[in-house]
Amino acid sequence: MGISSSQVKPFFKEGRKIFINGERVTIKDATDRCRNLLSVPGELTGELYIASLLISWKDNYADPIRIKVGLGSDGVYNCFYYQQRSGEWDDFSYKKALSGCKGDTKQDVLEAFRYEVREQIMQYRRNNAPAIKGMHIDHVVP
Repeated sequence: MGISSSQVKPFFKEGRKIFINGERVTIKDATDRCRNLLSVPGELTGELYIASLLISWKDNYADPIRIKVGLGSDGVYNCFYYQQRSGEWDDFSYKKALSGCKGDTKQDVLEAFRYEVREQIMQYRRNNAPAIKGMHIDHVVP
């Protein structure tokens, strides 16, 4: 059902060249391929391309690697999920993997804040303001 981690080569950059599971690609091609995969929800079988991005970005993956496409926490867009060793599914960002972001940046902290209040936002949208298309929250110390 999953992909053996021994089949997967980590994503890497060499100068301006990018290699995803040994295949040389451009950022645009990689982004387009990921977007196409995100269009169909369900488990991905044999998708070495996405597994390559995952194991390069996260070091907490199971063997075999299981990846699926599902609805994100925003309830609107699909995202990639991987199965952790604990059996739980966690999302990961192909965009961050392609950009080489390893975490602990200001953007990651802001995303963590948004993640923590996402249920409150979704509940507010469902109950109080179904016509609202977007919402902005600032995390400022009073």
